[in-house]
Amino acid sequence: MDQSPFLKVEPRLFENEVGFVIFDGFPVSEGHCLVIPHRIYPDYFRSTDEEFLGLTELLIRARKFLEEQYSPTGFNVG
Repeated sequence: MDQSPFLKVEPRLFENEVGFVIFDGFPVSEGHCLVIPHRIYPDYFRSTDEEFLGLTELLIRARKFLEEQYSPTGFNVG
């Protein structure tokens, strides 16, 4: 599979061994972030167990950050 253009995006808000978090370049709402795996694969359901855990860790870290920065009334995960 080709290399993702997301792999070159900086700055990264958070990063671990399986992925990273960036602000979306075309945000739908204030604080809109993307959680992106380092490994390129067709869809979320092809994540390994380690990737599921690591991506969830990043999601939780991003949520805490967004709560502190923007005090949103809710979150959407897609």
